[in-house]
Amino acid sequence: MRSIAVASLLIVVVLGAVFASYFLSTRSADVVHIPKCNVQFSEEVGASARGLCLELVQISVSSSNPSDISVPVMIMNPGTTSTMDVLYLLSARSEGHRGPLPNVTSSEVPLALSVPSGQLEPGKVSFSNASVVFQDTAVILYRYTVSAAADSNGYYAILPPYYYGIYPALAVGADPNGLNKSALSIWGFSGVIESQEFVVPSYIVGTGNLNVVNATVPMILNCPNPACVMISHSQN
Repeated sequence: MRSIAVASLLIVVVLGAVFASYFLSTRSADVVHIPKCNVQFSEEVGASARGLCLELVQISVSSSNPSDISVPVMIMNPGTTSTMDVLYLLSARSEGHRGPLPNVTSSEVPLALSVPSGQLEPGKVSFSNASVVFQDTAVILYRYTVSAAADSNGYYAILPPYYYGIYPALAVGADPNGLNKSALSIWGFSGVIESQEFVVPSYIVGTGNLNVVNATVPMILNCPNPACVMISHSQN
């Protein structure tokens, strides 16, 4: 009888471990980013022919409320590094912009503005020189290494070369289940953004090992802080 009781106890312990593992993995799946292959976009930019299927990480109007903005928030831990892939549309033209667009070189890297101050904080969040993932006459796909210092906790707005507008948010040390909606309010800005003479449209198409969660913020017409003002008059 004792051996039966011991065996039953072991079964209970094993089953408990299995269920615990299942629920923990399920909870983890809620917050760990799994890149989504965007087949249509990959085909449009020619990445499929190179055996690549790109993720498209971009801000959009909420599907449930047109007055809200859905913002991907890329979360990384302080003192860590990751990669970020950015696709530049070199053949793009926009009305009023004449002449060939500049090529984006590997040494022209994105900048990270601290939010809400709008200041560049050297040594906090930085992008390395890029390596080429693929390119043709119309596009170039760069991979950057993103580094966050140990004391870099906070929210950052990314300014890529020759770009105007607002990229998805980068948050260092943020709780994915408790994002700072006040800091994220900048990403709801839908007012006028001034561009420089040359603009190279670009998209984040890969986020390395970053955890990406979606936040919903209300659409606003006026800049709420200096970071927004800096982006809306960007000369990067």
